[in-house]
Amino acid sequence: MRRLVVLILAFATLGTPSVTAADGPAPSPPTDGGTDDGPQSAEPPVVSLSEFIESARHSYPGLKAAHHRVTAANARLSEARWSPYFQFTANAAFGVAPEQTGSPIFSRDSQLPVDNAWRPVVGMGIEGAIPLWTFGKLSALRDAAGAGVDAAKEGEDLSESKLILDVRRAYFGLELALDIQQMLDEGQGKLESAEARLAERLDDGDPEVNPSDTYRLATTLAEVRSRRAESEKFERAARDALTAMTGIERFEVPECPLAPVHYSLEEAPKYVSRAEQFRPELKMIKAGIKARQAQSDATNAQFLPDLALALSASYSYSPGITDQRNPFIYDRGNYQNLQAGLVAQWKLDFVGNLKRADRAGAELAETRAQAEEARTGIALEV
Repeated sequence: MRRLVVLILAFATLGTPSVTAADGPAPSPPTDGGTDDGPQSAEPPVVSLSEFIESARHSYPGLKAAHHRVTAANARLSEARWSPYFQFTANAAFGVAPEQTGSPIFSRDSQLPVDNAWRPVVGMGIEGAIPLWTFGKLSALRDAAGAGVDAAKEGEDLSESKLILDVRRAYFGLELALDIQQMLDEGQGKLESAEARLAERLDDGDPEVNPSDTYRLATTLAEVRSRRAESEKFERAARDALTAMTGIERFEVPECPLAPVHYSLEEAPKYVSRAEQFRPELKMIKAGIKARQAQSDATNAQFLPDLALALSASYSYSPGITDQRNPFIYDRGNYQNLQAGLVAQWKLDFVGNLKRADRAGAELAETRAQAEEARTGIALEV
């Protein structure tokens, strides 16, 4: 009996796959065991493994979170592609100012005629720059964002694979627990019958019956009942796990006894090669290396300036201030301005940027070392 419990633990922790009649074509996933107007005591529906997996794909919050991470990563990539070319700022203002009349030659008003009537002043403007050449800063930004998308997609695949594995683990664990319960029930009935016959023979004074046989039989029967209780505990745990992952609250699994899987093992290096090629964990680390490389490139590019096309336009109108039409006269209340030109911006923090470049290089080397460690760990795992 102890070996049976070990088998249950093995299924519950390792999720040993099995081929049963439960692996069929996936119909639409069920959501509940009954209808809104039906009795709650109705027979729960029989749900196959494929239905559990399909329902988990649609309802498990962890998989939804992984999908949202992919959406967010795609948004960051779009931002990295387009946002640098729309760095413009608009401003507007409304206020009041005292009337001021006259010309640059003569005015009867003082420099600050607060005693005059106050009239409205309206102004607005827009300014910004379009990058032309950044010496690799923008391309590094796009590379890092693209690596983030790759990592998010691999993370979604990893979450889905883990979810399917957990569903299969709980499903086959439940089937194993039910099979063991059936086997224990059959054995328990035979032991109880033997115990009753042994008691009758003792009462009849049968000399071939030893009282110690009664104790041994009672001990065995108690062990069977204990294992039956343990199998019920594993059944409840498997059912709760399936409900949590799939959202299906009332269900039964098909009556299909577990069967051994016949599989031909290949050479270990083949499995290691496949793992290094297809495991999403390694793909996520590769995306991390790409992002670190882009970060290092962007940091090194900070030693060089940015070239851009600068644009600005502004307008102000004040009916209480005389509009000076001479372009060489600065008019604070009435003006129109339009400018465009090539500009360069250069951060001269070379010492600080040198240290940032050293840090980016060290982080890149760290990620590469972690990738090597992961490959070694996967090889050992395989």
